[in-house]
Amino acid sequence: MLKAFSLVIGRKWAPIPAVLVTFMVSGLMHELMFYYMKHNTTWKTWELCWDSICFFVIHGVCVALQIAYKKIFKPKHDILPRVVSCTLTMAFVITTGIWLYIPALVRCGVSFTQKS
Repeated sequence: MLKAFSLVIGRKWAPIPAVLVTFMVSGLMHELMFYYMKHNTTWKTWELCWDSICFFVIHGVCVALQIAYKKIFKPKHDILPRVVSCTLTMAFVITTGIWLYIPALVRCGVSFTQKS
C-alpha cells in the first residue's frame, strides 16, 4: 500500500492513506470472520453490522491523525509522559472494544463463559 500511495501523493504523506486503507481492510476481514462464525451456528441470513468495521476505522483515523500531527508539527518530545499516553491508549482501545467489537462477537454467538 505504501508504495502505491507514494507514487500518487509522494513519500511524505503516503503513510496516512495507507494506514486508513489497511485498517478498513482489517475491519472488512473481521466482518467476514464474523460471517463465518455466525454461519456455523445458525442458518439465519447475515446482516452487515458495521460495529467491527467502525472499530477499525476509528482506530485507523486516530493513527492517521497521529502520523499527520507528527509530520506537520515535528515535535521533538512527546507531550505526555509515556506511562500516561500508554494508559490513555489502552483505555481508548478497551472502551471502543467494549462499545463496538464485543457486541459483534455476541451477535455471532460467541460465549465468554467456559463450558464444562
